Amino acid sequence: MFNSTLLPLVSCVVDTNPMLGAIDTDMARSPLQTVMGPRFGGNKSDDELLELVGQSLPLGRIGQPVEIANQCLFLLSNLASFTTGQIICVSGGQ
Repeated sequence: MFNSTLLPLVSCVVDTNPMLGAIDTDMARSPLQTVMGPRFGGNKSDDELLELVGQSLPLGRIGQPVEIANQCLFLLSNLASFTTGQIICVSGGQ
């Protein structure tokens, strides 16, 4: 069960250590046309550009926000009770 006393700590860790990666979010989509568009021909949609970026990752695709949420839920659960002091990268292998 989730321990509500952990919430301030979790929000602090999440807020102060953002790792920008290949996750399909509005923030990831905003620079696509200006940064990635010219590299890939300039006339592709955001979805096409995200697919091209995803193909460059070891897993071959862009991550979804739910995959980050699932990792957070795991760390907040009793399943992670023996996990301490780790840096866990949810990055598709990048």
